[in-house]
Amino acid sequence: MARKKPVGIAAKLVPESGRPRFLPKMLGKFLWPVAENLVYSYAGKLSPEYARGAWNFYELSNGSFYLAPRAPERMTLRIEGNQFDASMSADAAGITISLFVLNRLIWTIHDQGGDYDDLVDRYYALREYACQHDENRLILRAID
Repeated sequence: MARKKPVGIAAKLVPESGRPRFLPKMLGKFLWPVAENLVYSYAGKLSPEYARGAWNFYELSNGSFYLAPRAPERMTLRIEGNQFDASMSADAAGITISLFVLNRLIWTIHDQGGDYDDLVDRYYALREYACQHDENRLILRAID
């Protein structure tokens, strides 16, 4: 039986005026700068095309979020841990990178004995959104 895709999760672009408050709202006032820096760091490590630049911030209707680079339009992600090497849209790459960052934050906070339940919820809500994305197979292969 074919797996049914989730429907109805919407992504809303956060306007420039809302960005200063957005990540602190999603991650808390202490964690957001770490997360934002990790996003840019992971992009540089995973994609040979990434050369810094502006990012879009998206809020999901299911309570999660992700960041996606505005350029280049397509990015190759190379993930040694699972032999993933493929080109995807900047939006799909942003979802993938955001999932990696949330996962890393969860494990870091877990290892420190902190409360990470909200991050776990955001991770799985973003993964649910990824499952309805046009490039869902690539995203899921990349995070496998």
